Order: sequence, then structure tokens, then C-alpha cells
Amino acid sequence: MQKQLTIEHTTREMQIRNFAQATITSYLFHIDSFLDFVRYPIEELTELDVKNYLSYLYKKDKSSFYLNSALSACKFLFLAFGKPITNIKSPKKQKKIPTVLTKQEIELLINSTNNIKHRLIIEFIYSSGLRLSEVINLKIKDIDFNQSIGIVKQGKGRKDRYFIISNQLTAKIHYYLLLRETPSEYVFEGRKNKINKHTVQKIISNATKKANLNKRVHPHTLRHSFATHLLEQGTDICIIQRLLGHNKIQTTELYTHISNKLIKDIPNPLDSLNLTNKDAELLDNKIK
Repeated sequence: MQKQLTIEHTTREMQIRNFAQATITSYLFHIDSFLDFVRYPIEELTELDVKNYLSYLYKKDKSSFYLNSALSACKFLFLAFGKPITNIKSPKKQKKIPTVLTKQEIELLINSTNNIKHRLIIEFIYSSGLRLSEVINLKIKDIDFNQSIGIVKQGKGRKDRYFIISNQLTAKIHYYLLLRETPSEYVFEGRKNKINKHTVQKIISNATKKANLNKRVHPHTLRHSFATHLLEQGTDICIIQRLLGHNKIQTTELYTHISNKLIKDIPNPLDSLNLTNKDAELLDNKIK
């Protein structure tokens, strides 16, 4: 009973602060796990209990992202009961380079899919660079079919922003919506009005297997690829930042580190030296 009341109070506090539903769901997951771990009422808990819980998660080989999510949830739990946590630093984030597909791999991914709805979903995520949650919640009225742009309403951080769509894709989606038999206000419909995120993940997973891509590909991979390919074609990084909805330019600058094309196009200083053919002569002598 004590645990349920704690969760209800914390949920109410998040709703009052107008937290996104995804954040509420994530926090409640971690709070429920934390309360099961400590088995004490919130009034008796201290920062040491949070540290012990994080240590427990670390020993279970949880990622830094998972640990940070757990800490954020615990911090809000304590704050909701007037006990702010001040002496626990966030776990150091792991710096991993995300997977990016080449344009040829994107073509293989799309062309391996015969279902028109599935093809349009893959094309749309790559063409817009939207997050999975943003694609799922996108409504038909949020797309301007004449200008091939759309608007994400209340995306991450509760912010609205515009996004771009390929001209040819805009026409295909418009035609698809006209032919669609199941009425829905959402661009991509599902059994319960809008498509489920697991369905989209499965669509991309199946397409990856059919395309024989030896990479782990998920919806966010298409977002990474969209940003990287924009950068490679010379799009200003500040524009990419706005399209992706990043608060900080440093987040967008990640793509300057993962573009193989940009790396390969860097002139090597050795190539600018005026060297003799001595290397070739020495190699010929070595062969002889």
C-alpha cells in the first residue's frame, strides 16, 4: 500500500509538471524497480540507498544510459517528497559511434520491401529524420503536401519544429492516403488508429534481414543516416540541428565524427609533398 501511494503521488507530480507520457512511463519503470530494491517507505530513504541501487545496476552490467535514466527517476522521486538529491553525480556516458547506413544500403533496405506501407514508412523516416515516437504520432493535418514539409507538434522537450520530406515521397504518401481503406487521422495507421512502435521496429528488422545487411539497423539508424548524408552533401550543421530538434549543437556535431565520406575526402598531407620515385625503385629492388 505504501509503495502504491508513493507511485501515485509521484505520477501526479509529473503530470502537474506536464511531463511527456514517454518520460512518465520511463520514470515509473525505474521508480518501481528502485522501491522493490530498497523495500522501505520513502520517508526512510536516503541518498545512500540510491547509490546502493546504482551500484547494484552497475554490477548487472547495465548501460550508462540505463543508469542515468534510473538516477533521473530517483532524483525526481526524492524531489516529489521534498528530499532533493544533491550529492550523486551522473554516471559517465559511454561514447559510442552510432551505426550509419550508406546510400546504397538505404536503397537495398527499401527495395527489399514489397509491402507499400512498409516501404513508405522506411522511406519516410529516412527522408524526414524524425524520431520513432514522432513518426507514430504524426497526423495527416501536420503535413503540407504542397510544400513537402511537415511539423512535429510537441516533440522531445515539448517543442514544435518543422521537418522536410522528399518531393517524390510526398506525392506517394498523398496517393497512398487517398487509396487507404482504413480511416485514420494518423499518417501511418495501425489496429488501434495509429501504428505501434514495435510494428515499425519489426518492419525495419525484417527489411534488414531481406537486404542481407550485416548491421544492427533500427528506426534511429535511419535518423542517423539522414543527418550524416545531409552533412556529406554540404548542408549547414545549424540547419541539421533544427531539423533534428537538438537543443545543443554539440549533439549534432556527433555526425561530423561518423561521416566516412568526409573522412575519406580529407586531403592527406603526404600527398602534397614533392617526392621522388625512390620508393618505387626500392620496391623494385626488393622484388628482384
